[in-house]
Amino acid sequence: MSRIEEFCRRILPVLAMGYTDRCDILRERREGNQVVREKAAEGIPCRLSVGYLPQLVQTEGAASVRGRYTLYCDPDVDLREGDFLEITHRGRVYCCGAGMVFVYPLNRVCRLEIGEVA
Repeated sequence: MSRIEEFCRRILPVLAMGYTDRCDILRERREGNQVVREKAAEGIPCRLSVGYLPQLVQTEGAASVRGRYTLYCDPDVDLREGDFLEITHRGRVYCCGAGMVFVYPLNRVCRLEIGEVA
């Protein structure tokens, strides 16, 4: 085991202490001519971080609020681009699709865009 791998092995439990949020991962699969969402994992420790403050977008039909976020979790979590996520952050549940996923030795990072109709 290299020194970097040893360092990562030792620091992972410390990083996990910061994963105070929880995430359920739903994955789509085809069943005949229907698309079904199944839970691929639930209760995954993670951390939701705000990329920039949500902005209000007003259209003729409705107003919506969109914000960009980043989700951090353990590098071994099977999170894929296109998965649907239900993230519980401070008691509130956010539903969104997973964007690009980056895997590093210390964590897995996923870009998210969360929108709500106001």
